[in-house]
Amino acid sequence: MHKNIFYTYIGSNKAVYILNLSSFKYVNISLEFYKPLGIKRNILKKVFISYLCTLSFLSKLFNINSLKNIDAIKDFLAIKIDKTIDFNIDFSSSIFISATGDKVIVNHTNKYFEKFAFLDSYTKACHEVEIYKLINTKKNYFLTSSMKKINIQKNSCSFQLHNNFIESKLNKIDDYILVESLVDFFSICEKSYKSILSICSEFKDNTYINEKFEELILKIKNKYKDEIIRVGLTHWDFKIWNVQAYENRILIYDFEETKLDGLPLEDLYNYYIDAKIMANEDINSIVSFINAQWFNDLRKDYLNKIAIKTDAQLLLVLYLLNRVVFYGNNGGDDIVKRYILLLETIEKDI
Repeated sequence: MHKNIFYTYIGSNKAVYILNLSSFKYVNISLEFYKPLGIKRNILKKVFISYLCTLSFLSKLFNINSLKNIDAIKDFLAIKIDKTIDFNIDFSSSIFISATGDKVIVNHTNKYFEKFAFLDSYTKACHEVEIYKLINTKKNYFLTSSMKKINIQKNSCSFQLHNNFIESKLNKIDDYILVESLVDFFSICEKSYKSILSICSEFKDNTYINEKFEELILKIKNKYKDEIIRVGLTHWDFKIWNVQAYENRILIYDFEETKLDGLPLEDLYNYYIDAKIMANEDINSIVSFINAQWFNDLRKDYLNKIAIKTDAQLLLVLYLLNRVVFYGNNGGDDIVKRYILLLETIEKDI
């Protein structure tokens, strides 16, 4: 086998992808980490795969400086992560390093994934371990990986995730199976409730809630002051790259942000709306999508299944406020601006 088999690619968000070019099969497996948003980016991914396959072929004939061997990748990881850790890299692995450099995920040819977390991601990974323990005894309508070899130390957390499902993998998630899965997910925790006043108080004195939104929050408090909302388990980072379609169920993973007391509909909104925000779709187009009859039917189906009568539009505005705060705290300034623009359009209906 040719010694130069890895290609390092830095994404637009500064995350690092270490792609395996030792065969065309490994090229495709390597890109399991990257799930593009929108038609344009899907086309670009196919072009990128073609480029990588060409590079893979040429590497068998020529010495290409941009490609690295296993030892070079291990040295790269040691410098990038600044820790002496055995990431269990072999000739078939592909690797993802978060933009913040505090999380490494190794794909072992899709047989299993191994996550390593440090610094700010350490606490989140420990939280994820607890969420897996909670979920795996109670789920019915969705799938989760089997967690093995959990290793929690003072400053690092690692574990393996194995997917051994009898169901066939699909390319597209059915909308109503998605709702069933999210309803099941939300209902795993014991029933608990929050008042609107309590929810609104969580936005108090936040840097990213401007004067106009303070007026909106006051309006919500006055209009819904007696409202009590059921809360439950919400993923809070429910996006295309954290789910995979299977027959009749979906696989859900990456529970670092998961909340035990999240608002209903939050994950459904995030799955559809956040993808459009991040793909830089026109705000008016997003509003039209939200107002579409089929999407309203989907929201109603979700709320009916959990027997929640809270206004879906109120939950939408609270979701948008939460996204402004979330991305504000996590450095997504451009995304914050787009959420603010969407919120300014939507809040007129409250």
